[in-house]
Amino acid sequence: MNDREQQGGVAEGIAAFAIWGFMPSFWKLLGGVPPAELLCHRMIWSLAFMLILLTASRIWTPFLKACRKPRNLIFFFGSSLCLGINWLTFLYGVQTDQVLQASLGYYINPLFNVALGAIFLKEKKRPLQWIAVAFATVGVLHETLALDQVPWIALVLAFSFGAYGLLRKIAPLDSLQGMALETAIFFPFSIGWLLYLWANGNTTVQDMSTSQQIILASSGVVTAIPLLLFAASARKVHLSTLGIMQYLAPSLMFLQGVFMYDEPFTKGRFITFILIWIGVILYAAEGFLTQRRRGAEG
Repeated sequence: MNDREQQGGVAEGIAAFAIWGFMPSFWKLLGGVPPAELLCHRMIWSLAFMLILLTASRIWTPFLKACRKPRNLIFFFGSSLCLGINWLTFLYGVQTDQVLQASLGYYINPLFNVALGAIFLKEKKRPLQWIAVAFATVGVLHETLALDQVPWIALVLAFSFGAYGLLRKIAPLDSLQGMALETAIFFPFSIGWLLYLWANGNTTVQDMSTSQQIILASSGVVTAIPLLLFAASARKVHLSTLGIMQYLAPSLMFLQGVFMYDEPFTKGRFITFILIWIGVILYAAEGFLTQRRRGAEG
C-alpha cells in the first residue's frame, strides 16, 4: 500500500472519529426513547441508506453474490453482533447521563487494540506500548474501586468496538458491501422488535414531534457515514494507527459530558482519567517517535 492510500486512510479515520465524538449530542435530541427501540430504528434507517448507496454505486450483483456465501454471512453476523452490542450500550450510556463513562470506554479501546493486534494480527508491540496498556488497566481498576462497581459501560464499549475493528480489518468485503450486509442481517430482529412494541402499544414514535421523527430518520445517514469512513480507514492503516486517531472521539465526548451535560466529575474519576490519559500520551508519543526514527532511517 502506497503513502497516498495510507494518508487517505488517516483522513477517513479522523473524519469518522470526529463525527462519533459529537454523537452524544445527536442522540440527546431523542431523549426519552428506550435504547433498544432507538437501536432498531438506527439499524433500519442505516440499511435504507446503504441500499440507496448500493443502487447508486451499481454493485447489486456482486453484493447479492457475496450474500450467498455462507462464510460471509457467518463473518458479518459476528461483526454485526459486535456493532449491535456497541450501539445499544452507547445509547444506554447517553440516555442515562453517563457520557463520561462512554468517553472512558473509547479512551480504553485504542489501548485494548494493542492486545488485539498482537494476539490476532501478530503485530509486534514495543515495551512502551505495553506500559501504556498497563496504565489503562490500573485506571479501570481504580474506577472500579472508587465507584465500588465495575465500569461496565466503558468496558463493553471498549471490547465490542475493538472486536468490531479487528473483524472489519480482515473483512472479505469492502466497507460499503460490508456495512450493507451487517445492517441487513440485523433487519429481521429490528423490524420484529418494533412490530412487537407496536402490537403492545409500547412504541414511542407516534408520540414524537415532527422534528424528532426527522432526526430519527436521519440517524441512518449519521450512522452510516462515519462507519463507512472507519471501515475504509481500517483497511488502509495499522490497527494501532486507528487507535491513535480514536482519541479524538472520547475527547469530544468528555468535553460534552463535563461542560454541556454537567455530569459529576469527582476526584476519584479525575484520578481515573489521569491514569488513562497517561497511558494515551505514552502510547501516542511512542508511536510518534517510532515513525520519526523510521523516517530518519529511510
